[in-house]
Amino acid sequence: MVEYRSPKPGVGGSSPSWPAFEINMKKGNMIKRMRGFLTDVRSELKKVTWPNRNDLQKTTIAVIVLSVIFGIYLKSVDFVFQWVVQQIIGVFK
Repeated sequence: MVEYRSPKPGVGGSSPSWPAFEINMKKGNMIKRMRGFLTDVRSELKKVTWPNRNDLQKTTIAVIVLSVIFGIYLKSVDFVFQWVVQQIIGVFK
């Protein structure tokens, strides 16, 4: 008979008899936690340095131009692979 031993005796988390975390689903506690979370979010958003209109326009244009260039590149690679596959299939017909 084989005896099961935990790799870390006395440490809980993966054993069903010792849950990794305690779930406390009381409505009052959950509302307090949500309110605290939203308060933290608001305070962090006040710390953000938002871009001005000029910076926003420049980066938007850069993203659009690079997306078009990358799309053209991918389409050309697709054409090359399509041509190579058609040549390979043509050899075996």
